[in-house]
Amino acid sequence: MNLDNYSTEELLQEIQVLQTRLTTAEDTLETIHQGAVDAFVIATPEGEKVFTLQSGDYTYRLLIEQMSEGAVIVTSDGGILYANQAFANLVQIPLAKIIGSKFQRFILERDVDKLQALMKIKEQNLAAAGEFSLINIHQQEISVYINANSLNINSYEITCFIVTDLTEKHQNEQIIASERFARSILEQVGESIVVCDETGKIIRASQVFHTLCGTNPLWQNFDNLISLFFSHLDSNIITNIIQSLPNYVPDIMAEHRFHINTVLQGQTYQGVEVYFQRPDGQQFDLFLNARPLLNSIGEIIGAIVNLTDITERKRQEAEIHQAKLELEIRVAQRTAELTELNKHLLITLDEIEKKQQKLWEQAQLLDLAHDTILTKDINSSVITFWNNGGEKMYGWTKAEAIGKVSHKLLKTQFPQPLAEIQAQVLKLGYWEGELIHSDKNGTYVTVSSRWVLQKDESGKPVKILEINNDITQQKQKEADLKKSETKFRSLTECLPIGVFLTDKEGKIIYTNPYYQKISGLTIAATRGKNWLDFIHADDREKILKEWLMILNNSPKDFCELDFCHEVKYFYQDNQIHYARIHLAPMLIEQEKMSGYIGIVEDITEIRAVEKMKKDFISIASHELRTPLTAINGALGLLAGKVYDKNPEKRSQMINIAAAQTARLVRLVNDILALQKLESGNTILVKQSCDAANLIIDSVNLMQPEAEKNHINFNINTISIEIWVNPDAIIQTLTNLLSNAIKFSTPCTTITVSNILVDSQETQAQIFAHLTNNSLLNVLYPPYVMFQVQDQGQGIPADKLETIFGWFQQVDSSDSREKGGTGLGLSICRNIIQQHEGQIWAESNLGQGSTFFFTLPLRENHNENT
Repeated sequence: MNLDNYSTEELLQEIQVLQTRLTTAEDTLETIHQGAVDAFVIATPEGEKVFTLQSGDYTYRLLIEQMSEGAVIVTSDGGILYANQAFANLVQIPLAKIIGSKFQRFILERDVDKLQALMKIKEQNLAAAGEFSLINIHQQEISVYINANSLNINSYEITCFIVTDLTEKHQNEQIIASERFARSILEQVGESIVVCDETGKIIRASQVFHTLCGTNPLWQNFDNLISLFFSHLDSNIITNIIQSLPNYVPDIMAEHRFHINTVLQGQTYQGVEVYFQRPDGQQFDLFLNARPLLNSIGEIIGAIVNLTDITERKRQEAEIHQAKLELEIRVAQRTAELTELNKHLLITLDEIEKKQQKLWEQAQLLDLAHDTILTKDINSSVITFWNNGGEKMYGWTKAEAIGKVSHKLLKTQFPQPLAEIQAQVLKLGYWEGELIHSDKNGTYVTVSSRWVLQKDESGKPVKILEINNDITQQKQKEADLKKSETKFRSLTECLPIGVFLTDKEGKIIYTNPYYQKISGLTIAATRGKNWLDFIHADDREKILKEWLMILNNSPKDFCELDFCHEVKYFYQDNQIHYARIHLAPMLIEQEKMSGYIGIVEDITEIRAVEKMKKDFISIASHELRTPLTAINGALGLLAGKVYDKNPEKRSQMINIAAAQTARLVRLVNDILALQKLESGNTILVKQSCDAANLIIDSVNLMQPEAEKNHINFNINTISIEIWVNPDAIIQTLTNLLSNAIKFSTPCTTITVSNILVDSQETQAQIFAHLTNNSLLNVLYPPYVMFQVQDQGQGIPADKLETIFGWFQQVDSSDSREKGGTGLGLSICRNIIQQHEGQIWAESNLGQGSTFFFTLPLRENHNENT
């Protein structure tokens, strides 16, 4: 329901409708509970269903309401249609809150699957019943027996649950089990145990007591069955009393006799010696313990008497007494011997006390250790000692751990079979390795474990001392470090800069592929080397001083370390390159330094570009200033009216200013054109053109200039289709023709030609007559090669490559006179490169120069490209 689509008035009406429906539902539910309706309607997945409560069912409903078992009627989706008061009392929840709720709500979570299984059994029309645990409003468990039956009302299937409380049954079973256990104890105990009721009658007695009495003692009065007299009144004294005071015998005997009534009145006897004479004349000396038997509220309901037969002990005591007398006679004879022996015993005792003190101190030290220290039996692995460290590490106290099998208590995961480990301990006396344990909460604990064999004084192995060091966090850190290292390596191996890691002393432990590329060394070759070895010897001494200062005086705040230098180094081709090195510390665990990380950025090209920029600015400013100076001077003279009376000279000044202005315009236009080409912003639209036509058009454009300088053209062309921008190629050809005209001697010839290079053989034949064979590695037939050959002054060999740069000229003064800007060949190179071709020059001083460039065929390109 989207409330945003409703007005406030509509929402209030909707709330009023819902309140009315809620009131009606509550009244209906109350009426159903009171039995005042004969039918009710229930919404089901199949639609509304009508359930009738016919008057004939009233008797059954009354029976269900009065029965002691809980009764619940549930729909197919688990909703409760009906529950009797017995079920409500069982879960201690009002009946109104039960109706309409889910039956599964009252089932303990662990029994939910069991209930679903029961429902599946019921669906198969089989007997569906079992024991479950309900949960009441106080979250207490209630043991019940649930019987499930299917009912069909008006073709709608529902389920009836009969819930029987098993709590009392279980209590009775426990009582019976306790009774059986007590009876078993009385039958097997080795002493006389008697239980009397509040009247003194014997209701329980052990088999030993049966034997002591010589008759069945049950249900006889304790005092009538057995006469117990306290041992301080022995039989000789009784005999004398009978002879001397016969009239007082009953009172005296009663005063020194044990009576069960004294115990029933609350008196307790603990360790009292008594004697008893059986009718057959046999006398027994007994040890008496007696105390009242109390019920749950502390009332005396009987007495418990425990009689231990010490007859044999008394006899032995008599014999000991006799032996003592004899011993006293011998003592005098052995006094001297015992005195000497006593000295030795004192010495031995002192040594024992020292050993005990040492053992106690060692035990205290063991308890202070954070590691777990335990000892276990060599054969059974039962724990015999457990220190406080074990309690902290695993959670089990000494009382809980001692007596348990160690690997079962700790659920040990061994790296190899336990039998192999024990065999190694017996053979070598120790074992070391990593184990995985489980603590009391079931959490895994990884430990570094060391086992040491313990022997007795005879050298017999008796136990194993086990010391466990918790390395769980260490292993986790190692795993995290490994993940971090993997990410770091993945990152650094893709970086276009060199990265290296060192230890605290600066020894390299890792280099990325780019570092290996620029240094020409493998990771194995660099590992263990000092990172300073990378630096050229000219710069190493300067860097070394700062590096030693860092090693000797580590900054407190490592983040303040700013180590950045530009240095020379040997590139992999043994050429000197330049690099920018950044060095920073690697920190772990609160400023604990593990080493250094270095970044090496090759700045050779950057420095070259910066130099080119500086050179360009210098050359450009000079080239621009030259015509501007001439213009400024000429205009200054004209403005000063110096040549007002000399029209011829004034006209000459005007021509100088105009010529230099035209040269300045050409220079600016060439710079702008070259900048566009190099920036990539100029898109050359290519088309299919005839190479011969392009040469002829270019020659026609330059014909007037050639005639002016008395230069002839020799054209040798072949007609072949190429894929080019015609205007750009004509510009290239006219630039080359213009240079040839400028630097050619009058009455010489410029030859312009093109040739098809359609195979590697043709290419090899052509380049056999050329000097620049390095282009064989970058040229792949088929292509068309153009040539512009003059008979001028030639170009020095060291300038055949540089002349294609900005403002590069063979003779700048001569070029300036001829109107050159020094940018024409740079423009030509950019145009040819954008056509995926190559351009170069070859020359012989005094004989002339030849410029070559290549262009692709049409068939090599898709016209949609």
